[in-house]
Amino acid sequence: MIETAATDQNMAMPRKRRVPTAAQALCRRTRNRENMRRRRQDPAFRAFEKRRRDWKDYGPKRDRLFEGATGARAAEEKSRPRCSICRKREAVEVITRLRPCAEVRGGYVQMRIAYCGFC
Repeated sequence: MIETAATDQNMAMPRKRRVPTAAQALCRRTRNRENMRRRRQDPAFRAFEKRRRDWKDYGPKRDRLFEGATGARAAEEKSRPRCSICRKREAVEVITRLRPCAEVRGGYVQMRIAYCGFC
């Protein structure tokens, strides 16, 4: 068996990232938008999204109530606000953020959220 040295001709070329043209990007965005509109109109998908949102918002909180955490430490954890962005650290201030809203003329509503200062 003969070994050969790796040269420029037989080395694999690194893969290059494909950059879409403006027309391709517009077509992709339009296709994605239409697909999402179709999915949102689908009653089965709407029911699935509603179940997922309800579980996400209320399911884990209900489960936590049955764990039976009592004592000073549990009461202290419940009273300390957490950061609304990372939900890991204790909040040190309240900031205002803009949230999209279809009912308001400008399209956005200010909302106040707890913030840890690091996110």
